[in-house]
Amino acid sequence: MKKIKNSLKKIVSNRYLLFKGKPRDNMIALTFDDGPHNKYAIDILKILNSKNIKATFFVIGQKAKDNPDLIRLMAQNNHEVANHSYLHTKNETIEDMKKCECIIKDITGGSPRLFRPPWGRITVSRLAYAFFHRIKTILWSFDSMDDKLKTAQDLKEHIKKSKVSSGDILLFHDDYKHTVEALPEIIDDLKSRGFIFSTVSELLRN
Repeated sequence: MKKIKNSLKKIVSNRYLLFKGKPRDNMIALTFDDGPHNKYAIDILKILNSKNIKATFFVIGQKAKDNPDLIRLMAQNNHEVANHSYLHTKNETIEDMKKCECIIKDITGGSPRLFRPPWGRITVSRLAYAFFHRIKTILWSFDSMDDKLKTAQDLKEHIKKSKVSSGDILLFHDDYKHTVEALPEIIDDLKSRGFIFSTVSELLRN
């Protein structure tokens, strides 16, 4: 019991549960949830490649299994592929988390070291599993609101008016057309503010 209590203290001290990276060198991380979408993911990858930046993709296991070529392309282009559970449902278990982990490993050859729970819903069991397997649970410090805003113009205006800070982990999704349409201008706007883009793991490094 004492071991469990000490472990939970470490988790909540933000060593293994993180909302934001280290505020240094004007670095930020773009993250994309809920993919890979069989059409929009490739569009996002093309945009990122054209802008010469890397991102972190929190993928759903079932979609990854159905679209292994997209997962391979993410990894081959040095983007980070991370765990977003298997089906993205409210009743998912640790087994679903493990299932997604295995699918990513089978496709890329490497086990994901980051996990983002569906909807950012934290449970003690998920935190404990991640902690004991040295997997960091990643939430976000900036929500793009692309799952609520309905047009590319609204999304671009929201980002332009919002304060983004060094170390921020930005939440986007890869299954919305308007996110794809807005992304090039969003990246250009953030670059004009002096931000440098990294994967989440790079952002967290000492």
